[in-house]
Amino acid sequence: MLNSSADWGYSDPLLVPKTVTNMRLAGFSKEEIEKVVFHNPYNFYKQSPKFTFEA
Repeated sequence: MLNSSADWGYSDPLLVPKTVTNMRLAGFSKEEIEKVVFHNPYNFYKQSPKFTFEA
């Protein structure tokens, strides 16, 4: 999971889009990028019964 928190300590709120750009330049597929920046965090957070997501 990528840390893009901007609430305390060193953080970079643009980390996710920068990572996507770097992954594209490195030749990762769209599916691999989506797994890292969406599906992995989604699957982690959906373990909580309080988590909701509307697309």
